[in-house]
Amino acid sequence: EELVADFRARFVGGPLDVDVLLETIRGDGAHLLPERRARRLHGAAIASVESGDAIAAERLLAEAVAGCIDLELLNDLAVVWWNLGRRNDAESLLRSCLALDPANVSAAENLAAIAPSFVA
Repeated sequence: EELVADFRARFVGGPLDVDVLLETIRGDGAHLLPERRARRLHGAAIASVESGDAIAAERLLAEAVAGCIDLELLNDLAVVWWNLGRRNDAESLLRSCLALDPANVSAAENLAAIAPSFVA
């Protein structure tokens, strides 16, 4: 018992609380790799839809997508597309970035530059 107490003091920081451990594992998945977290959020979103909670499903799916996609890469691709003459595609991609992350300053600035009617 002394050895177990010493192990807990060094590595666990106190008695092991199984309920806290299980809640962490079942929680929002912040401790998981992005792909695994996205699958967990997707499953929760489907369950929300099935229970009639579309608002929760929307939040969960947007969080899953934003966590898997590098919005900076999408923003940069939109700029390249604009320079290649793919103006509609560039605007759509920037609007998608902002739909997933309305606080994305780079996408908002780029969209404002290519679509002057856009107001951040």
